[in-house]
Order: sequence, then C-alpha cells, then structure tokens
Amino acid sequence: MKRFFPGTLKAQSLLLLVALLISSHLLTLFIYERHREESVLLTEAADLAQRIIGVIELANTFADDERIRILQTAQTQFLTAYPEVVPLDYVACQKSAFADEMLKHFKKAFSQRQYQIDVCARSVATLKPFFHTPSNSNALDLLINLQFADQGNASFHALLPHATSLLQDRVLLYLGLVSLISLIFGGLMISRLTSPIRTLGNAATTIGQDLKATPLPEHGPEEIRLAAAAFNTMQHRLQRTLQDQKDMLAAISHDLKSGLTRLQLRAEMLSDEVERQGMEAVVMDMKKMVSSIIDLVRLGNNTGPRQKTNLSYLLDNLVHALCEEGRQISAEIQGDLSFLCNASELQRAVQNLLDNAIKYAGSATLTLSGSGRELRICVCDTGPGIPAERLEDVLKPFVTVDPSRSAATGGQGLGLAIASNIARSHGGNLTLENRSSGGLCATLIFPLDQ
Repeated sequence: MKRFFPGTLKAQSLLLLVALLISSHLLTLFIYERHREESVLLTEAADLAQRIIGVIELANTFADDERIRILQTAQTQFLTAYPEVVPLDYVACQKSAFADEMLKHFKKAFSQRQYQIDVCARSVATLKPFFHTPSNSNALDLLINLQFADQGNASFHALLPHATSLLQDRVLLYLGLVSLISLIFGGLMISRLTSPIRTLGNAATTIGQDLKATPLPEHGPEEIRLAAAAFNTMQHRLQRTLQDQKDMLAAISHDLKSGLTRLQLRAEMLSDEVERQGMEAVVMDMKKMVSSIIDLVRLGNNTGPRQKTNLSYLLDNLVHALCEEGRQISAEIQGDLSFLCNASELQRAVQNLLDNAIKYAGSATLTLSGSGRELRICVCDTGPGIPAERLEDVLKPFVTVDPSRSAATGGQGLGLAIASNIARSHGGNLTLENRSSGGLCATLIFPLDQ
C-alpha cells in the first residue's frame, strides 16, 4: 500500500483534496438522484395529463365516429390512444406511495372535467440511482379509461421511460474537469504553502555545512514566520557558540604554546645530553598533540570559502607530491570530477587517510569515482586492518588501535577523527571496512546533489 501512496507532503495534500472533492460531489449527486427520477416522472406525468386533456377537449367537439381519427393523430412514442375502453378488471393496478402520487396528479388534472375517468398505474419500476436502466424497460406504465358526456369511450396507454442517470449525462467528464481544476489551483496553493517547509529543510542542510549561510526570510503565514525566526535565532546562537569556542581555543592554544616554548628553552639548557633529548622529545610530542587538537576543532567548522574544485586534478597532484617524498601510492582517478568544497580541508582529509594507510601497511591505493548521485574517495591498504568491533570507535578523537600514544608509533588518534569531521562538514561521511583479502578500506562519500 505504501508503494502507491505519494511520499511528498504536496502530493499527499493534493490527493486528499481531490479525494474530498470527488467524494463530496458523488455524495451530492447520489442524494440528488435518489429523488430526481421521481421528480422527473411527476413532471412528465403532469405534462402527459395536460396533453391528454387537450386531446380529449378536441375530440369532444367531434362526433363519436370522428373521434377515432383525432385519437389516432394524438398518438406519440409514449402515448397510445384506443377508441374502446380496456377493462380495468383484467389488469392489476399496482399500489404504492409513488403510484398514488401519480394518480393524484392525473385525477387533479381531470377533476374539473365532466368526464368519467379511471386511472390505473399498471407498473411502477423500482428507482435505482446511478445504475443504468435497459432501454426496453419503463419507469411507469399507465392506463387511463375515459367516458365522454355523450357516452363515447376512449382509452389511453402511456409509457414513461426512466429518467437518464446523471452518470450518463457526462457527469464523469464533469468530475474529471473538477479534479483537473482542483489539481491545478490546489497544486499552486499547496506549493505556496509547502515551499517554506522545503526551504526550511534545505536551510537546515546548508547550515550543517556552512553556519554563515544567509538567514531565512521571515515572511509568509504567521506559522512560517515564527518557524523562520526560530531557525534564524538557532543559527545565530550556533554561530556565537562556535565563535566562543574558537576564541577559547585560540586563548588556550596561545597559553599552551607559550608554556611549551619555555619548556623547550629550558630543555636546551640542560647539560645532560640524554635528559635533554628526552625532554625535547616530550615537548615535540606535546606540540604535535596541541596542533592536532587545534586542527580537530578548526577543520570541518565551515570557516573556509568553498568553490567548485576539480578533484581529479587536486588528488592527482597530491599523490604526485607524496610519491616524490618517497611514499608508495598507486592511484585510479576518474577524470574531470568536480565538487563544491574547501579544497585545502578535503586534501587534508585524504592525506590523513593516506598517511594512516602508509603507516600501518607501507603503501596505499587511492581511488576516485563518481556516479550520478555520489562521489567516492577510497584509500585501501594491505595492512593488519582494524577489529570489526572497533571500526566505529577509531573515528572518535584520541582513540587508536595501538594503545601507544607515541608519535613514532600509535600517534594521538586524531587523524581519522579529523578526516571524519571534514567529511561531515561537506555533507558526507567516512566509512571504514576491512577487506576480505586483508587490509582496510577508508571511504569518503559525498552527495553530488549540492
């Protein structure tokens, strides 16, 4: 059932609108048609009575032997006249509320005439609204016997057909036109109402990648204005929080670097060579850690400009530069793939993955590919891989597979976290997967519908 149900709010609203309109029209037509045929038959019966009265008045002015010609001339498709009376004793007159109503109409029409008149409703068909009635059936079969003042006789047989069903009066075309007009005007109105919701969703996606995005316009219905104002307030608070974080980080970074510089100066003044080298190594590790922490917070915070970048060219240059430094990297780069990004941040993310692969496997393979909807940058190695239960953990800051925190071995555990941060800030994500043949594949996945 869900497969055939529209997935968008606009389509669901249009479906509901058209369904309500068609249902209300069908219900109205059903109620109307239940009484329509009776009204039509009563009207036709009244007209028939007036016609018969006219024929009788005309025939009454002629002699009895001339009346036959008058009666024959008065015959129509629905009315037959006979010069002799058809005895009512031999036909069954149907008794029903509607038949009595019909008889009342005829007797009222003939009440002022000096004739002896008997009216018999031989058949009153059951009314069936919205159902097609065969052409050979009739709604009403009347027999009217009359005796003139000069004792002459005449008999009239009337057959009144069913009134045409509304469904046969192009009502389906009418419903179709109503639905089409409802779709056009309802679609325009619903588009106007749902457009701010789509704008709000797009804005939420945008500020996830760029907090400095243009605030939402605060116009439209009151509910939309309130939602836009609340969203803009949230965006402003996030910007302020991020700026406070950056200011605090800058202050901490300055104080830490000042302290480390003093430590390094003191280490250089030590006379013991072994102790001096050990102290300098510790200071160097602390500097790298502070630098990595700053990068973790700074990178991926959408502070840099973004522009359409040829990733094929960017990654080809990166691989070429690293290979010149003696790194073993093979690349399979699809040509002419462009992406809206901060080129320096994205290059940093890829380089972190390459450094990680080379550290544990000695070599790496870089693959760049793009389809209609997404872009993939894969870095694979033939190293020991990562235990499956820890694939998610190693994307967190300060988490490493190697428990050592030495820069020469385990590192600080921030390389993958920084790459993951950068990926998320560009609307993508970083996934890790162990290869069946051994080793690890780290994949940066970005949507191309930006």
